[in-house]
Amino acid sequence: MSEIRAKESKREMHKKIIIPIFCISFLTMGCYQGPNSGPLDFLIFSQLSTNVNTPLPIQVQVSGLPALASVSVSDSLGEILTFNSNGVQSFPTKQLPGTNYNLSITSQPVVTPQIICQIVNPNSQVLFPSTVVQVQCGVAFYPINVTVVGISASNTDTLTLSDNGTDHLSITGNGTYQFPTTVADQQSFAVNIFQPLPDQTCIFRAAPSNTGIVNGGSPPTVILNCFSPTLTRPANNTAILVTDTINITLSENPNVGSCVLDATVAANPTNLGPYATMSVVGNVLTITPNAGSYSPTLTPPLNVYAKVTGCTDSGGNLMLEGAALQLNFSLVSQQYYVSPTGADAAAPACSSPIAPCATIQQAVTNCAATSCLVSVSQGTYSVSTPIVLSQKTSLMGGFAPGFGTRSPSKYQTIISDATAGCGVAYATPCAPIQVTTPVLTANEVVKISGFGIVASADPTKAYTTGILFNGATPSPGLIYIFQNAIFGGQPGAAAGLLSGIQMMNSNNIIIEYNTITGGTGGSASAGIVADASSGIISWNRISGHSSTGGIFPVNYSAGIDIRNMNLANTLVVNSNSINPLAYIDPSVTATNFLGIFLQASNVNTTNITFLGNSIYSGNGAAANSKAVSYNMLSSKIALENNQLITPSPGFTCLYHATTSSAASSIQGNNFYGCSTLAYENGTATSYGGICPGGIIGGLSSTACGVPTYLSGTSAASQDYAQAPNFVAATDIYHAFMLTSTSSCYSVYGGINDNVLPAFTSTDIVSAPRTQNVVVTAPSFIPAGAYGYSIGAFEFNGSCK
Repeated sequence: MSEIRAKESKREMHKKIIIPIFCISFLTMGCYQGPNSGPLDFLIFSQLSTNVNTPLPIQVQVSGLPALASVSVSDSLGEILTFNSNGVQSFPTKQLPGTNYNLSITSQPVVTPQIICQIVNPNSQVLFPSTVVQVQCGVAFYPINVTVVGISASNTDTLTLSDNGTDHLSITGNGTYQFPTTVADQQSFAVNIFQPLPDQTCIFRAAPSNTGIVNGGSPPTVILNCFSPTLTRPANNTAILVTDTINITLSENPNVGSCVLDATVAANPTNLGPYATMSVVGNVLTITPNAGSYSPTLTPPLNVYAKVTGCTDSGGNLMLEGAALQLNFSLVSQQYYVSPTGADAAAPACSSPIAPCATIQQAVTNCAATSCLVSVSQGTYSVSTPIVLSQKTSLMGGFAPGFGTRSPSKYQTIISDATAGCGVAYATPCAPIQVTTPVLTANEVVKISGFGIVASADPTKAYTTGILFNGATPSPGLIYIFQNAIFGGQPGAAAGLLSGIQMMNSNNIIIEYNTITGGTGGSASAGIVADASSGIISWNRISGHSSTGGIFPVNYSAGIDIRNMNLANTLVVNSNSINPLAYIDPSVTATNFLGIFLQASNVNTTNITFLGNSIYSGNGAAANSKAVSYNMLSSKIALENNQLITPSPGFTCLYHATTSSAASSIQGNNFYGCSTLAYENGTATSYGGICPGGIIGGLSSTACGVPTYLSGTSAASQDYAQAPNFVAATDIYHAFMLTSTSSCYSVYGGINDNVLPAFTSTDIVSAPRTQNVVVTAPSFIPAGAYGYSIGAFEFNGSCK
């Protein structure tokens, strides 16, 4: 018992001890004090207190400042630091940490190109242990602006502008716009139309210029005037009857009394103005023949036009920027209509747009021998027998259903070849359209326009073409082929020739503003074949396509194939883009690929002239691939202001199978990509350089002491071998386009080749060919040059 009591007594004692200790611990938990501060803690605290209360310098670090430039920076106390080079400086007055500072640039560098300096953090606080404010300097960049006026309020299409060929701006309405990319000071800008409106014409105002050099600020805003017609009925370049009224819808209402119908008496073509009256209601101009008919004063067939001038809108903008609006027509005796929903019937059926024929051939048959127009609406027309134009009938496609509007790009009208009993020989190719028109008077014109024409895809056909001219001799009249897209077919036969257009023994053929491509898959392909024929080929995109086989000259591809020409034949090839398809698409290939191929069968080339073209040899594999190849006997060469281009140095730009006539003219051309600029097989001489000086001159062989190519009268001269630096094109319409990054030798190096003004006065996009007397440095006009651009595109901006 005593032992038990002793244990209980110990427990009670432990309780009495533990409870007070627990209570004391609980009550004093938040009141712990550490050891007293030592000397080190006091020194740290003292130093912190001193730094907070010690003024510090504000430092400025400048970077990017070029030599001979200076920049000045000021603070809120009025102190100024001036930097003459990159580095760090401090303001004289120091400030306490936490103090707000406010810095600004008091003077920018005065140098060319202009340099702009910016303070990275101009407003902040002085910080411990140091405050360094960054000032970054660099070349100034400025925006390029354009104001667009005159676009119709109902427009839904997109106008695309470009600056320097690469910076794009999409526009649908009037207003002021800014290009996405700014341009550095002293660098060039060049605002151009990259993709036009399909139904309006837009023209840049002469001042402020749409090209130039950025000089110390954003250039004056470029003005693009789109005040123009949006619709003409009947459509321009079609035909009218003697009783037809012409309606012109403008993009905006003209000011009252501003529009004037020109009444100057003129013939060949004949001006309708003296025999008509014009009225204006809203934005529609109506030209009505006096007494309801142009007959008997004017009698079909006749080439006629109507000209309107002076129209201004409410903003004072001149229609077409002051240029006259001229509408051209053929005055014809009859007109017939074709639609996929029509029904064929003999004349006088199909003479109304509400009751058209179903086939083009039926409408042509109804025309008979009189002057006539066949209007064809949107759709695809498969041709089982050729459409033969043997009289005075014109074909116009691109009409909307109902024939109220014509726009070939919007209302595509396709003629597809499904003919039989053809294609086994060169003289009898398969062709959906065959033209054999005989002699026309000087007032008569036959036209084919607004179609997509596709030659045969029948694999059994060796020879196909889109349009065949066979003995068409309209002289002194004309045959116009314009605004078509023509493809030479895809039959894939192992032999033969597939072409877009084939001219044989024909004359007075005018081919302009078309896209023409040879067929693919055969042994030979050519965009155009000119065989003992005369004509003018201007402002087209012409391409050969892929071909098979390697035996030359049987197997080849060519943009233009010229054969059997003699002294009686005259051919002018002007301002075309040749082989642009191969230029943008490396898969378009042939063993032997040529830009222009003059075959050995040519007897005389005296009257063949090549002016202002961009000529690409194509993507050939063999040495026979050349930009221009004369394969006949010695003859005259007329080659002026052309770009001659090959894909690599292993090829020849200009070839002659024998020797060239001393009367030739090879001037103002630029040779690019080819290590052999020219080669004369008759003398086995290779000309690989420019002489004298290597920049401007004639074509030289090994040294300037050796006689240069064509060193006689009218010798090769004023030629170049400089990289043209075209825009980076992804479509055939912009291939070979010059921009502000292009070589000045290409931009201004052309000579005066204006030998046929009606055709050589404009480039492939209708821009005027202009002589430039003075340009702004660093751009320059090569010594001895006239100032025209070389190649299909004219460009008047800055250059390198």
